[in-house]
Amino acid sequence: MSDIPNKLTTIGAMTASQGAVAVGVAKDGSTITVYNITVPDAVIHTLAQQSELSAERATAATRAYLEYTQQQYRYLPLRGMGDNSGLRLKFPLVELFIPLNARLSLPKSADTLPKELRSGGKALSEEDRQSLGRLDEPKPVLALIAEHPVLVILGDPGAGKSTVMKWLAYILATGQGHVLGLPDYFPLLLPLAAYAEILQTKPNLSLRKFTVDYFKDTVDVDGLDQLVEGKFKQGKVLVLLDGLDEVKEQSQRLTVVNRVQHFICQCREQGNRVIMTSRIIGYREVRPPEVAGLRECTLLDFEDQEIETFIRRWTQTIEGLAYDDATRAQYEADREAQELLQSLDRNQALRKLAANPLLLTMLVIQKRQGVQLPDQRVLLYEQYICSLMRDWLLVRSEHGAPRDLPNDRELRKDLEPLALWLQETEPGQNLVNEQVLLGWLRDRFEKKGNPNPEAAAQGFLSDVREHSGLLLDRGARKFGFLHLTFMEYLAGVAIANLYQRKNGPEMIRNYLVSHAHRAEWLETLLLSMSYLGIKQRFDETTSVLLWTFLAQDAVEEGSHHLLVARMLAEMGKEGVTADAWMKLLQRLVSEGLRSDTIPAQTRVQIGRQLSIAGDPRDEVLKVDTMQFCFIPPGALYLGSPDDDELAYDDEQGAGEYVIDKAYWMARYPVSVAQCREFVTESGFVVKDSRWSEADANTPVVYQSWDEAIAFCEWLNTRWHQTGALPNGYRVSLPSEPEWEKAARGSLQLPLHTVPVPILEVAKQHSVYVAQKTSMHANPSPRRRYPWGEEVDAEKANYAMNVGDVSALGAYPQGHSPYDCEDMSGHVWEWTRSLWKKYPYPVDGLGRRQREDLEAPGPRVLRGGSFYGFARYVRGAYRFYYDPDSRYYYIGFRVVLSPYL
Repeated sequence: MSDIPNKLTTIGAMTASQGAVAVGVAKDGSTITVYNITVPDAVIHTLAQQSELSAERATAATRAYLEYTQQQYRYLPLRGMGDNSGLRLKFPLVELFIPLNARLSLPKSADTLPKELRSGGKALSEEDRQSLGRLDEPKPVLALIAEHPVLVILGDPGAGKSTVMKWLAYILATGQGHVLGLPDYFPLLLPLAAYAEILQTKPNLSLRKFTVDYFKDTVDVDGLDQLVEGKFKQGKVLVLLDGLDEVKEQSQRLTVVNRVQHFICQCREQGNRVIMTSRIIGYREVRPPEVAGLRECTLLDFEDQEIETFIRRWTQTIEGLAYDDATRAQYEADREAQELLQSLDRNQALRKLAANPLLLTMLVIQKRQGVQLPDQRVLLYEQYICSLMRDWLLVRSEHGAPRDLPNDRELRKDLEPLALWLQETEPGQNLVNEQVLLGWLRDRFEKKGNPNPEAAAQGFLSDVREHSGLLLDRGARKFGFLHLTFMEYLAGVAIANLYQRKNGPEMIRNYLVSHAHRAEWLETLLLSMSYLGIKQRFDETTSVLLWTFLAQDAVEEGSHHLLVARMLAEMGKEGVTADAWMKLLQRLVSEGLRSDTIPAQTRVQIGRQLSIAGDPRDEVLKVDTMQFCFIPPGALYLGSPDDDELAYDDEQGAGEYVIDKAYWMARYPVSVAQCREFVTESGFVVKDSRWSEADANTPVVYQSWDEAIAFCEWLNTRWHQTGALPNGYRVSLPSEPEWEKAARGSLQLPLHTVPVPILEVAKQHSVYVAQKTSMHANPSPRRRYPWGEEVDAEKANYAMNVGDVSALGAYPQGHSPYDCEDMSGHVWEWTRSLWKKYPYPVDGLGRRQREDLEAPGPRVLRGGSFYGFARYVRGAYRFYYDPDSRYYYIGFRVVLSPYL
């Protein structure tokens, strides 16, 4: 038994094959599988062995019970999974079961649950984290079941708690308990709600007696009660207590928990095992006192591997049932799976929902029924809501619910304001106490003219408990929507629908202004505008709202610009008019990204959203609109003086250095978009493909020195052919002196500098060269940073202040004396200079040898990076790498130089 927990270390990415399914990996690396089978006779004979019944009666009772259990849980029920009326197939539970991961919770400790833990699509609240205590690293829930004789499995609705219990009952009933280290265990799965109900009339009934009577009455087999009692005495029962949260009254739950505690102690003395499930909400109030061997775990949402395995198993099972031809079935399964996985890759909203097993099941079913999966979140969520509502109404009609309950249209009119009220009451929590909700419902029905609002409110909640898969009793008399996303979406719809009221646009704008700075309102506000612009197609209204919203005073500087940037990234061009689209983007650049008052962190986020929406700056995205800054000839101070306490030894010994010819330095480092243009048109292959994964408007990284030179050569040929280069100039990487002068300035500076597009450089070159007299003394020729003497996180991206590369131009106040930007921090920039000590050669031969593009040896990098310390982003700091080095913090910019 001690080796069992180490067996089930991970689930395999294996698909169902003839009923065999991987559930784990053994210590030797072999795959552990289970099978979709009927009850073997050998299992019946083994489990029938007990002393109180004759062999014949024991065998008959055992056979009847195991076959009942096998038939009861062999197939996965689809109820509560949305509209599946078009899918009339039976789905084997074993072939579709994906063992979830979970974290063990320990009783109270100083640590709390990691904030990144998500269950039911949302991070657990501080209350939930504290109630669960410290959690260990994720492990397969089946490994935890094998390891712990008494286990409580916690999870949100749709997380898969009950499915785990049914799977366990089926596996043990078919004699496959050995894969969990539970050979010959007798499974008993029963709902705790049924026990709570019978306690109303039989308050002294023990859980042990109820268990025996429950199965005797349910299966109705002669001798089953004696068989179960005998198994308890043998210590070979796995008791599966499902749904502690379904005991509605807290006082009842406390009673049930007390009985469960006594039952567990009694069972454990005899060697039996117990597993109990509960929703997370409300568990703390009824948490059992200390019981020897009892542990708790929390089911986690699906990660990428589980999602892919789930999709492949489902599609293979569905197509295998739909087609007699195995080859055709496999082809269709692979096609369906690939299309779904591609949809998840390009649609993060879909990926977010797919983390929940129930919602992923709905997704697969909808896809199989030919429902198109839209890219826009607002349309995707609408499909889910409609499906869940149809299922709610269908189940209600099948069970003869009262006619006075809301119909489809009225139900929607109630749910949308309810979601908005929930969001206003407890933003981002998706949870409300039953009595508070009843009060809101009473007021709602009274305003609608219902003659008996109290009864209507009670009936609505009863309907929710019995039939709804969208709005749920989440436990402990608290209600919420199935997934936080659905509450946020319906709340956003309610805001969008305010447009129909008098002063509607003003009311919507007030919501935006009041909550633009609040993170817990972000999704609701985004979805409200998307619904208005895309679903309702009021693009002109949306355009006016966003434009006037930008003019409103903000609680936090830049919050309005960031929200509008996110909305444009969310909606795309369909949500606003074509004219407004471009004007809004340009306004976000000038007033947001390039602002001198908005904090750097916010500017960086605006830049990220601009990349998603479509950055309007051609100078950043295209090579033929790249901008250059004119650097006139003259002397500079190269390196650091001897008395600079921040200087390293290799920065000293240079002194005054003369660059006797003018040159042009690129305003920005080369962007991802510009590198894509190079790769597409030239056919050149950059060895590390990770460079292309970043945002288009950020500096390209993972570039070796050789690859940067190849880009320069391509540009050189391109611009010579178009006549864009001044006579005698070539495109290349800058030399060390060229880079440092562009960053720190020379002894004399031009009075005015204006970045020039490459197509105008040749025309402007002679004009700029003639402006020798338009110069003034550099007030700080030895400045440490392009902007001055003091480091400033508002003027450069360094020391992990934002944790990654950011949009080019997001630090406009950090420009150099020549208007070059992003020279400090962001990315290390290759130069063409070989790494050698100062002084730097001035004469032609020495300089050419130092800058020989064919010479071997490490090359100098300048500027520091987003990753490096403040000391590294000084203009004089020098660094080097071998030419074939490529890292996530290395990029380059180009120069038009006469020295080549």
